[in-house]
Amino acid sequence: MRVAYLAGSGDVWTLYRTLAAGRRDELTSHVGYSELMLRACIAVGASDLLALTTHEGGDRFAFERGGTNVELRHMKDHFRGKRSLAFHAASLAMAADLRGPLAEFAPDVLVVPDDPPRAVAVEVMRPRGCEVIRVHHCALWPPLVGSGRLQQTLQSLDGRAMRSRFAAVLTSSSTVSRQIREVYGPDVPIAEFLPHYDAQLHRVEQPLPPLDGDLRAIYIGRVEADKGVFDLVEAALLLRRRGITGVSFDVCGVGGALAELDTAVKRNDLGSTVRLHGWCDRPRLAEVLGSAHMGIVPTRSELNEGFNQACIEMILAGRPVLTSRAIPAAEYVREATVVVAPDDPRAYADALDALCAEPDRVVAMHHACRSAGEKFLVEDTSFSAALQHCFRAIASRRRIVSREITSDGLVHGG
Repeated sequence: MRVAYLAGSGDVWTLYRTLAAGRRDELTSHVGYSELMLRACIAVGASDLLALTTHEGGDRFAFERGGTNVELRHMKDHFRGKRSLAFHAASLAMAADLRGPLAEFAPDVLVVPDDPPRAVAVEVMRPRGCEVIRVHHCALWPPLVGSGRLQQTLQSLDGRAMRSRFAAVLTSSSTVSRQIREVYGPDVPIAEFLPHYDAQLHRVEQPLPPLDGDLRAIYIGRVEADKGVFDLVEAALLLRRRGITGVSFDVCGVGGALAELDTAVKRNDLGSTVRLHGWCDRPRLAEVLGSAHMGIVPTRSELNEGFNQACIEMILAGRPVLTSRAIPAAEYVREATVVVAPDDPRAYADALDALCAEPDRVVAMHHACRSAGEKFLVEDTSFSAALQHCFRAIASRRRIVSREITSDGLVHGG
């Protein structure tokens, strides 16, 4: 079997060079999807894997691992700087660019990520006789809001044109699966996966600091408005007006809204309550996590969140999470989360106020983190397992059977 894979925009160059040297990837906060792709190819005995990435890091890199010959190539980023219709039109330019290289490679399977490119553009790049697997990490539209008119039109076009053209669609949560069925119909084979972590590397449980009237909540991720970072400022102001001084926030990450967030913190004299740490390497992040009592993921309803891995990474560190209904990940870790309405700083303030007054509840959720995190440490729920399920069916010329993962981590159908 020959597999072609359009990798994401992450640094696949460093990852594959690390693996080629026989070393373990210790930079990524989870097992990288390009590594899981390689694991799947090795497991099914694929002879060749061609990975294509827009990330800058070279032109070509080749190595062999586990009997699979791997070639990584750079491809032009047609989407950079484009918005709205121009962004979607770039899908056709990308497809036209890749048509020749893919035809030359002649894959048996082409694995393509979610938009971009548009689903209909896949037909332009698909080599003759090649099966296509579509991967959706993100939701097609914000789960609690719905899609705009342009997006509805494009999704309807994708659905009509591609309903029977994909061998399978891989999805990152049951939320995304429901949307896929709405667009592509009830009969499209779906194989679900969860983010995957290495127990030795990524489960870094730390003792809970004493709960003596203080409650520190840590935010990890991109600093953007749609991630809810300004709701943290509003929640902090609400708590201060109530005379509650024991709740504070640590924000770890960078992004387009970091400067504006810093301004808001200083303007409201919240420097000792909302601490901005910027980008943190692994030792620094572990240090801040160790001083926190819980995580907070205040994603807003306008974001098309497909899962949210930061939520799981905090739970694997033994930190329960306060989040919103806009996060699909919360469905899988209910015993270690508190879920409130999105876009509502008062709801976060109320929840933190209550948790500050109920330290035993925080401790109980801390202990629940271990069992809640188990499902993300097993191979059977991983992206690699979902790919293997599809690859083996394609190799034996069987129709792919849908493969679902329950909120408890049980796999059905594969």
